[in-house]
Amino acid sequence: YVMELPGRKVTQVTKHPAGDFFQSWSPDGAKLVFSSERSGNRDLWTIELATGKEVQLTDNPAADDDPVYSPDGRFIAFDSGRDGGQAIYVMPAEGGAARRVTQGAGFYQVPTWSPDGSLLAYEAFQPDTGSSGGLFAVAVGGGPAMQLSRDGQTACWSPRGDSNYCSPTPDGED
Repeated sequence: YVMELPGRKVTQVTKHPAGDFFQSWSPDGAKLVFSSERSGNRDLWTIELATGKEVQLTDNPAADDDPVYSPDGRFIAFDSGRDGGQAIYVMPAEGGAARRVTQGAGFYQVPTWSPDGSLLAYEAFQPDTGSSGGLFAVAVGGGPAMQLSRDGQTACWSPRGDSNYCSPTPDGED
């Protein structure tokens, strides 16, 4: 649903009976990217708000989740288990080959772009303990990650990209 502020009009955007999740606006506000189970698996889709045209971007047996547009709208980052484990990927906003940007084994999820589009922050999750392994950032081109916090979730960049706020996990230290 899209609600026009100050809360006077609500419009249902997607109408498929399958679940649609984790939506993100394109920078120009013309599209939404989201995960959907309408193909029998969680894949990425976009919808043009003006026309209602929907396009399936991914078709992979693994679940593709948490999509988010880059600040310039040219790319989409998301998490997926397509290579075993859960990793962060980047793909062209109009669809195409996805490129893994995180290294090593782990469970990485919920990518967030830095304002200049050069870094992706993400949560490292430890499924065996059910706790957060902290927040990390990696260059969009890939490479080694740098740890931003030992605990926490949901990275949020400052407008200039010079700092990153994270919500602490319950009973977390950061």
